[in-house]
Amino acid sequence: MKVLKTLGFIGAVLALIAVCFSIPALCTPALYICLGISMPDLLAYLIDVVLGLLLLAFAAAMIRQYSVSRAEQLPVMLKEGVFESVIKAIEKISKGEFNIELSHPKTRNEVEKLSEELTNAINKMAIELRKIDEMRRMFISDVSHEIQSPLTSIRGFAKALRIGNTSDEERLRYLTIIEEESLRLSRLSDNLLRLASLEAETIEYNPLPYRLDNQIVDMVLSCEPLWREKELAVETELDKVTVTADKELLSQVWLNLLYNSIKFTPNGGKIILYLCELTDKVEFKIADTGTGITDADKKRIFERFYKADKARNRANQGSGLGLTISSQIIKLHKGEIRAEDNQPSGTIFIVTLPK
Repeated sequence: MKVLKTLGFIGAVLALIAVCFSIPALCTPALYICLGISMPDLLAYLIDVVLGLLLLAFAAAMIRQYSVSRAEQLPVMLKEGVFESVIKAIEKISKGEFNIELSHPKTRNEVEKLSEELTNAINKMAIELRKIDEMRRMFISDVSHEIQSPLTSIRGFAKALRIGNTSDEERLRYLTIIEEESLRLSRLSDNLLRLASLEAETIEYNPLPYRLDNQIVDMVLSCEPLWREKELAVETELDKVTVTADKELLSQVWLNLLYNSIKFTPNGGKIILYLCELTDKVEFKIADTGTGITDADKKRIFERFYKADKARNRANQGSGLGLTISSQIIKLHKGEIRAEDNQPSGTIFIVTLPK
């Protein structure tokens, strides 16, 4: 590598010398003709040599000046406090203080460009870290809230059972509630672990070809007690489609979407499931005649613990993780999931998957 650098430097010097001496040799003859001067060859040669030396000296001076200017930039940056402010900002970030914003010094030329890029990079990093920290705080708060509710119920009914002033019927009801709340905590724990695995992409992923329409029919049949209890009309319009995907993971997506549609569709409503094969992808839709989702909620329904209708979800004991998990599973399959309005009322969830 050093040999190549040395050869490159020698080549550059030789090229510079050649250019500096070639310019006078090419230009002076034309100048003599224009002025009508007949110059002896020896004198013309000496003039060309002198002019070439002058050009070479000028080029060397310009290169030296440029090198000195570059060398002086570091002291300027130090003087303007660029490195000092960056170091202080990094120290704050390392301590978990992300609410910082650097301003680059009003320097000149390349120093200004470099300092601006450096401060912008630090500011951008601080903003992203601040967002991550806010998400972490919100996540802890949401998890605490979701855990606190069933724990409060379990503690209250366990205390009532301990006191003992209850009838057999009340005792059975309290025990049933304690069992349900315990199952709710267990589901929450399972969902959190699954979501963490999906986001870290450490979950077992085994894509194999299988008939997607048959799987969706199986999911509808498994939910039959739920939709029959609410007297819902469930219809299917499914093409015969084969996909290469993880069957077990996708089954959770279809169940989550079905549970949501059944949960939020009033008694006597309708749910329709569509499946069609397009040119390079597969499209699944599930449409219900429920109350629908607002435009503001559509942007956030795939966030962790987000609940479009807080009161309604509490009544149904939802954790707000089902759609988040579904979104992560579809993302793992390189697909997309979104929600749209189902006119005149209700919601349509649309899932697209590559073939």
